[in-house]
Amino acid sequence: MKKILVLSLTFLVCSFGRGLHGEDSVPGGKNILNPAIVETDRETDSFRTTSPLAVEAGTPYTFSMIAVYQNDIRIASKDGTIHIDENVSDPDVCLELDDDRIACTFTPTSEAIQIEVSEDYAAQYYSHHGADEIELQLEEGETATSYAPYEAVYPSDPEFSGSGLFVMSYEEATPIEDIVAEHITAYDEIDGDLSDEIVIAEDAYTGNEDAVGEYPVRLEVSDSSGNTAYFDLTIIVKDEIPPKIEGPSEIVVDVDETPSLETIIEEHFHFYDDHDGIITDYEIITDDYSAKKDVLGAKEVEIRVTDESENETEKLFTIDIVDVTPPVIEGPEAIEILLSDPSSLEEILSLFTPEDNHTPTADMEITTSADIEDFLYIAGEHTMHLYTEDASGNQAEREVSVIVIDDVPPVIGGMAHMRISYTESLDVDALREELAVSDNHDTLTTDDIFIETNTVDEGEVGVYEIVFAVKDAALNKATHKVVIEIIDDVPPEFGFSDEIVVTTGASLSEEDILAHLRNRSGDDFEPVEMKVLEEDYSDNKDTPGDYSYIVELRNEAGENETRELTIRVSEPHEDKENNIPVPIAVGGLALGVLTGFVIKRKFR
Repeated sequence: MKKILVLSLTFLVCSFGRGLHGEDSVPGGKNILNPAIVETDRETDSFRTTSPLAVEAGTPYTFSMIAVYQNDIRIASKDGTIHIDENVSDPDVCLELDDDRIACTFTPTSEAIQIEVSEDYAAQYYSHHGADEIELQLEEGETATSYAPYEAVYPSDPEFSGSGLFVMSYEEATPIEDIVAEHITAYDEIDGDLSDEIVIAEDAYTGNEDAVGEYPVRLEVSDSSGNTAYFDLTIIVKDEIPPKIEGPSEIVVDVDETPSLETIIEEHFHFYDDHDGIITDYEIITDDYSAKKDVLGAKEVEIRVTDESENETEKLFTIDIVDVTPPVIEGPEAIEILLSDPSSLEEILSLFTPEDNHTPTADMEITTSADIEDFLYIAGEHTMHLYTEDASGNQAEREVSVIVIDDVPPVIGGMAHMRISYTESLDVDALREELAVSDNHDTLTTDDIFIETNTVDEGEVGVYEIVFAVKDAALNKATHKVVIEIIDDVPPEFGFSDEIVVTTGASLSEEDILAHLRNRSGDDFEPVEMKVLEEDYSDNKDTPGDYSYIVELRNEAGENETRELTIRVSEPHEDKENNIPVPIAVGGLALGVLTGFVIKRKFR
């Protein structure tokens, strides 16, 4: 069985026309299918037209070729209408002629069509035999004629339409193919729209899509008759995007360390252009900072940068000059306060002065904690906190040692003079308890009082002193002197002793001795009888000397008591002027016997 080549043709048509064929070939008509636009496609095993064929919409056309295979033919209009997409064995689509040719008739719906023929080995067959041997032919009418070589219908060149100048921003970076497709068209009187056939012959633009500059591009297009037209397109890539200034809108600097404006800009700002890259040059438009760097407050500065395309960007920012340095409190590290001369809080604060780098001293004050006055009268070392603040709100704090010294001695109160009899005993502890003690800071009692000196000689008449002393916790000492006057307030009195004095020439009887013993002052025995036990007076009454006389006494109660007396025999006293003896009469005895004496007590 003979294989028939199936042709797949793509046409821009809207209606389909059935081919009317005679059985015998008629003389060849005008063939408008240029074999130069037909090529093979080995991937799809087909051959097809590579550019649209110009036709007249609504006019019937017949496509014919030698049928050597069982082919598929596809013919479609450029507007998407498919007219033939069938196997050539279908008699309703393509008819077989007597000379082993097939013919397909159709009516295009637009002014351009495409033809494709496919089947096993179709690409190889076409490549080997060529279009003339297969006798590819497209002609007007519904009748297939004998094959005739291609003949161009019109010899004129196709024409371009569109702007020859295309201006764009570098950021668009549009490919040349997109520019041509969107803005350039080509048309041929015979082939119709050849926009899809435009070829970029020369291209200085590609590769510089994002580079500012002017680039020439040459386009060309050929119609099915081999006529070629050229079009010069100029593409200008512009940079109309302003550069960028990256940096803060506010910058804060210390009034003590105000850098130059140039330093501030270099440290805080970055100039960049998306096309040119980093920009190093800038222009200062406004500068309120440089001349007022020592004045607190915000200063406006405006700068400008320009890229290579003269695009400009300006930025306004402020430089806020602030005082961040805290003040200093000048004054002593420690303060000593005497409780004897206490200082007020105002006097203490007057010892300190606030100093600041910017705020005048007169505009600042020093304060302290509210409880400072509570310990100004408490002995010991205390910590005082001082505070100050400058006009910018910077605060300073300082600790100062406040040493409160207790230099006030305690006080001892009480008697300062005391008079006692030599017969009394002095109770020093009782005297101390009678004193009172107090201190400005410490709590003291009489137990804290001690004796510093004591000159009292008890039992001896005289004036003495006792010095009492006390110390507080700060070792402040107080003393208190009490004058002790020991006096003799006992009157003299007569008394008797066991000694009897008898002058020579006088006689002493037992009755005299008993009367003497009975009358002794302070003698509670009161004898009523006396018995001489032993005596050596009688034998020596005219001889001066001391003689023993021992008697036994008995009182009215019948009690006995032995006593030993001394009898002194002495010469009688003489009147020296007249040389006359004078007898001594004592105790009412006129016997010339001395039996009494005056007793005078005294302190030992």
